[in-house]
Amino acid sequence: MGALAQSTTNPQSDTCVDVHCDCGLIWSLAQQYAMAQLDMRIPVLKDGTPDYRTNSHTVSDTPIDPGEASYVARHYGARARRVASSYARMFLEEFHLGGGKEKIGRFYWTGLGAFAAKQVAANIESWQVNAPGMDVVHEGLGKGNLWIYNDLLPWCYGYAADPTAFEGCAPKRDSEQFDPAVKGNLMRQQWAAEVMPRCPVVITPSANDDDSGTGNPTQTLGNFRCTSRVLKGFACVRQWELETEEDAKAALAFKHLWIMAQHEQGEVLQGILYDDESFRDKLLLQRVAERATATHTPWGKLPTGIPVLDVIHALIPPLQLSFTAEDNAWDMQYRFDAPDDLVLEDYVQRMAWIKDTATLFHTLMLKKRRYMLGELRTIASWGGLT
Repeated sequence: MGALAQSTTNPQSDTCVDVHCDCGLIWSLAQQYAMAQLDMRIPVLKDGTPDYRTNSHTVSDTPIDPGEASYVARHYGARARRVASSYARMFLEEFHLGGGKEKIGRFYWTGLGAFAAKQVAANIESWQVNAPGMDVVHEGLGKGNLWIYNDLLPWCYGYAADPTAFEGCAPKRDSEQFDPAVKGNLMRQQWAAEVMPRCPVVITPSANDDDSGTGNPTQTLGNFRCTSRVLKGFACVRQWELETEEDAKAALAFKHLWIMAQHEQGEVLQGILYDDESFRDKLLLQRVAERATATHTPWGKLPTGIPVLDVIHALIPPLQLSFTAEDNAWDMQYRFDAPDDLVLEDYVQRMAWIKDTATLFHTLMLKKRRYMLGELRTIASWGGLT
């Protein structure tokens, strides 16, 4: 890996020397790569993607930028679309470590993640989430989107940099050991001081065969340290790369996606967002209002004559995932709505809905691949939004 490997030159022919990989450097560069996608100092290429490279396409020649990043921070929707763009480019292998068209799909979670981040952006920008009294939801969506990204994307980058070294380097990822410039920029991001000590946690296994867990933490690791789910998820990527039979590759891709969904929803997002009491209270209030509209509770009318229930229903943002670059899909073959009675903050219920959306994503990838890749390429072009 170039500068990631350090050794002494041996002048004697037909002999070997030990080479030691510097895992700390690769994780610093991986975090810098992820953060650069959100840095407004970075020039934007004609295709709408940030040119985060300082002088090279290689890992070894990419220096650590000592300057202070200027992050997209005020406009959470634009930031979420940049996040979606970065996920899409990772899925499409359109980054400087990309493995080419033959490896499109190995980071399968990032394909679903691109559509999910797009949907978060749409919700953040919706008038419902920007209505008075919705600050908690607006902030929560922005926080969750940012810190899943900061955790997840560098895992993919680190694997792409050296799949062979990944297993040994993964347990050594620790933000406290990052290059000082990278660590400084990381800690300048919104909510960093609050999130980093709690990201990730280890969640208890469930009695289910899929081992999705309960969402209850058994151990707090923090500082982007590795969990067994991360290792299992990327072991699937390695198997995918070695597999030649298409059905087996598809099964491995979905297994990777599902394990990484458990990681990001349970080991990252549950603790930093869904266990927050103020966020939970707001979700409860929305459910109470939704049930009232469903049962036609007689709450009367406004002075204008508009039924109060109609107003309440309009204030509740829709919960759906649309597999289109547009904010919402009207064709239900490209869209999956959450159940009306979903308790979103309940990890087990949320994961059941996510598995259904992941299954639709997988079906579309198998049956309408050209369409899905086209939508992802559109999302990939959003990398310069401010």
